[in-house]
Amino acid sequence: KQWYQRRVPITAGGDGLTLTIKKMAEDMTGKYKCVAESNDGAQAEAKFEVSSPVEHEDLIDPDKKRVEFNPGEDITLRVDKLDGTILAIYWVCNGERLTSKSDGYTITNKKGFNEIVIKSPTADHAGECVCVAEGKGTKDEAVFELVAGEEEEELDLIEPAESNVKYTIGGPLTITVNKVKENAKKIKKVTLSCNGKAVDVEPTVKNKVYEFVIDPADDSYDGKCTVTASGDGIKDDTVDIKVSGEEAAQLEISAKPKKGQVTCAANKRGCKLPFVVAAEKGGNTVKVPAKYVKICKFENGKVNEKSCKKAACKYPNFCRKLKPSAKDAGQYVAKVEMDGVIEVSDPITLKVE
Repeated sequence: KQWYQRRVPITAGGDGLTLTIKKMAEDMTGKYKCVAESNDGAQAEAKFEVSSPVEHEDLIDPDKKRVEFNPGEDITLRVDKLDGTILAIYWVCNGERLTSKSDGYTITNKKGFNEIVIKSPTADHAGECVCVAEGKGTKDEAVFELVAGEEEEELDLIEPAESNVKYTIGGPLTITVNKVKENAKKIKKVTLSCNGKAVDVEPTVKNKVYEFVIDPADDSYDGKCTVTASGDGIKDDTVDIKVSGEEAAQLEISAKPKKGQVTCAANKRGCKLPFVVAAEKGGNTVKVPAKYVKICKFENGKVNEKSCKKAACKYPNFCRKLKPSAKDAGQYVAKVEMDGVIEVSDPITLKVE
């Protein structure tokens, strides 16, 4: 039998299968092995590593913590680094030392902290995770006790009524989801978020349909909205809906005189100044009510607002009826003002004889 220290044979202290080191010194640390040989020449060996006692130093915080988790929900374990000098820091979970290649774990080491994220843990991850920090001859540990909660039941609670929703920016946005009939009674709450932000709107419920109405809806809702249904002891069920916002179509108005000049007898009824008015929005014809059309005098290159009168006749042919006198002679225009759009026609010239 022969004992070795760092591959160098030891001539003293080895008594058969026992090695006794007296007056332990720093240079006596390291790897040892004992090699035994049988009568038939076969060899066997045992290896050991001897290290100096390590002192405790507060290098990380906390010392110990109990962490309860739900299977399937990521776990984040974090330690804060204290003022001591840390030469090495690592994690050991249920006896396994973790590395950057450990499957299902993400390790982050920053100046002030070190943390791991356990992705989609199962009940098998329950146990103990220890963060070990080593200094120069010192050591500190943070022990995390992982306790698994009861695994929540996974059920289909809702389904989309529409997976793609379009809305006009500035108008209402309506998002609806249907209850899954067999699990409808297990739903306790339904909420809405769009592009990661919670929407403070309560749904209306009718005939097993949840309806969210946002009015008005600006362009911040364009993207993705998520409806979440939750219940007691049930895993949240979510539905993603693509939302597309479109700019509102602009109203386009045209107003034209039917004649360039009208001659009427003085002080005689039946004189008409005719105009044609049309409107279109998003490619669709829009009827213009008479209340939005006025016939006005056009003087010195501009509309005389005080002279405006509500138009007569029927859409799309509007007119102004007169029993004219000489002072009524001149130019007239149709002024249309609807949904914030103003259109003024070219003028008709009225001659009075």
